[in-house]
Amino acid sequence: MTRPVLIALAATLALVAGCNEDATGPNSVPCDPFLLSYGELDRDTTTVEGGVRIIEVDVGSGAAATSASVARVNYSLYSIDGSTLMDSSCSEERDLITVIPGASSGLIPGFRIGVSGMQIGGVRRVIVPSNLAYNTGDLIFDLQLVELF
Repeated sequence: MTRPVLIALAATLALVAGCNEDATGPNSVPCDPFLLSYGELDRDTTTVEGGVRIIEVDVGSGAAATSASVARVNYSLYSIDGSTLMDSSCSEERDLITVIPGASSGLIPGFRIGVSGMQIGGVRRVIVPSNLAYNTGDLIFDLQLVELF
């Protein structure tokens, strides 16, 4: 991935992450330890819409995110080989990111697809193919669903 693409990616994520103030919920929630450092997973992978691959780390409990849900998540974004942490809501007490899985928004489609079906408290790794990201290569998101409303 070229430096300008990485800068554009980081700027886009920072902009989206900063646009989620909500008086009804917390602005930051401690990240699940899984999101704090990349680790290899030896678990089953499920392929969903568009070729997005999901690895469940912790299924969670309670309601699941649907296309009509508004979900608040913590995330960490890694390069496809896991060697580079590109962005994270877990650093510096950043705000949770707000996602509406069924809506077209500034978030990449693969991110929204990855949140769909998660249960509150769930943690998963989402591997997003380039065509559902920024067309610059596959991306890895580690996600934690904190809240649905």
